[in-house]
Amino acid sequence: MVVLNSVFLLLLGWIVFKKTNSVWRALFMQLCMLVSSYILSITFASLSPEPLLFFLTGLYVILIFWYYHDEDKNDWKYVILFALITGAGLGTKATFLPLTIFPLIVLPRVKSKVLYLLGVVPSFILFTIPAIPEYDAMFYWFRNMINHSGIYGHGENQFIDFKTYFPNIKKIIGSNPLILVAMSVTTFTVITILLIKKTKLFHWELKFLTGFFGVFVFGILLVAKHYGGKPLSYSSASAFRNFIIY
Repeated sequence: MVVLNSVFLLLLGWIVFKKTNSVWRALFMQLCMLVSSYILSITFASLSPEPLLFFLTGLYVILIFWYYHDEDKNDWKYVILFALITGAGLGTKATFLPLTIFPLIVLPRVKSKVLYLLGVVPSFILFTIPAIPEYDAMFYWFRNMINHSGIYGHGENQFIDFKTYFPNIKKIIGSNPLILVAMSVTTFTVITILLIKKTKLFHWELKFLTGFFGVFVFGILLVAKHYGGKPLSYSSASAFRNFIIY
C-alpha cells in the first residue's frame, strides 16, 4: 500500500503538470496530500482500510481534475469511471459516502446521473466479492448505525441525539479549520459569480464548487452522528479541501 500510494503521488504530479504545464502546481498538489499528520501516520504507517481509501480518494481527485480540463464533458467514460471508483470507495469504508453526491451535481445530463447511480451497485459488488457471504451482517450493522445514536451502532435507539450532534459539528469544524476556510471560500466565490451574473461564463466552475460544497456539508453531517474526536476522514475532507483551495 505504501508503494501504491507513492506511485499515486507520482502520477498525480505528472498529470497536473501535463494539464497545466506548471511544475509548481504539480508540486503543490502532491504536497497537499502530505500536510496532515493524521494522513501520514495512518496512510503510510498502518494496516487498515485508510491506506486504500487514500489511494481511491486520490484517484477520485485525478479523475475530477481530468474531467474539469476535458472539453468533452459528455463522454460516457466519465460516468463509468465515477461509478467504478465510487463503488470501490464505498466497498472500502462508509466514510466515502459523501463523495457519491459529487458526480450527481457535475454530470451534465439526467441520464448520466441515473446511469452513474445504477453503475455504483455492480461496482460495489465487484469490489466486495470476498464479502458477499457477509452482506446480511453488513446490512444489520449499517442499520444499527442508522437507528442508534452511539458509535458503531451502540447507544440509544434513536436516529440522532441532538445533545451531542450539534456539539460534534462544532468539534469537527474546530479540529479541521481548513474545512471552514474551504467552505467560506466556496460560498464567497459562488455568491460572487451569481451576483455578477456570469453563470454562463463560469458554468462549470459553479457546478464544481457546488459539488465540493455539497461533499463538505454531507461529510460533516454524516460524521457528526458518530464523531469520536478524530480528524474528519480525509476521504471527504482533505483531498477535496486541497483540490478546492488549489
